[in-house]
Amino acid sequence: MNEKISVIVPVYNVEKYLPRCVESLVNQTYPNMEIILVDDGSPDTCPAWCDKSHHDNPLKIKVIHKENGGVMSARCAGIEAATGEYIGFVDGDDYVEPDMYEFLHELIVTTGADAAQCGQDSVDGDKVTTFATGEKRLDTGAIAVKLLLNNVGDYTKLYTKLYRKKLFDGQKLDYGFKIVEDNLANYFLLRRSATVAYWDQPKYHYVDRPGSAMRRPYPAYWIENSGKFFEIVLAEEGPESELIPDIKAAVIKYCAEHSMYILYTGRNEQYLEPLTGYIKKKKQFVRENPGLFGKTDKIKIALLMTNKKLAKFVYTKIREGRK
Repeated sequence: MNEKISVIVPVYNVEKYLPRCVESLVNQTYPNMEIILVDDGSPDTCPAWCDKSHHDNPLKIKVIHKENGGVMSARCAGIEAATGEYIGFVDGDDYVEPDMYEFLHELIVTTGADAAQCGQDSVDGDKVTTFATGEKRLDTGAIAVKLLLNNVGDYTKLYTKLYRKKLFDGQKLDYGFKIVEDNLANYFLLRRSATVAYWDQPKYHYVDRPGSAMRRPYPAYWIENSGKFFEIVLAEEGPESELIPDIKAAVIKYCAEHSMYILYTGRNEQYLEPLTGYIKKKKQFVRENPGLFGKTDKIKIALLMTNKKLAKFVYTKIREGRK
């Protein structure tokens, strides 16, 4: 356990949650850690609290103060300051199990992987919902990217992982996204990985709080950032990449999901025709590649191409059934 782990915590408007977050990191069973708190221009008491934490534990806690630039900007500032052989991320309103980083480090050491991932649960007040299945496997980087594109296995998330620092060398991660920024960062990091170790044990506690980014109304930039994400990935891969069919299928599925949500909410209707129009243009690809689409995907696509009113009715019933 001599190798150092750097854990980066972006901090913005989380004064109620930050003490629990940092305490869970200070008390990790892995001994050689540095905790980098990146104050992203937070307007509350977080900056002063970060400084006090450094004063109380100067050997373990570093603090960076910067102008507000968004969560990925804060993470990149932390990466620049990190001195560990491994890098992990924790959001300032979440917290982790005491052995999370010992668990992930051991997973990398025993498998020789470039990155390791654990599972998570969701904390909403006193209610805790666990998603972890206990599954354990070793994926190639290419397989991990395919799963990321299909939003399978939580590969989109930065905070459930530990990465070898070499994966970050010379890699741009901040593209100014307000959403799906984790997807893009993980695309680059997983693509650089020979293998990724996956053990779905619930070590990370995601706090589902009011006002968090995932609770805000469906924004237009979600559609715009998703489109830009796929543009970047396609440009990076090139036309001969083995991932091109998976990327094309993922674009169609994203278009279908966004279209359904627009019908359901009535928001951002200016995007509906371009999105459904793209799906219609790719109907031959869907027919020729049925294995890239699940049953639910095929139903959404068929409804959007033939009857938007029925699509809205079905999607509304599905959404209401989840409540």
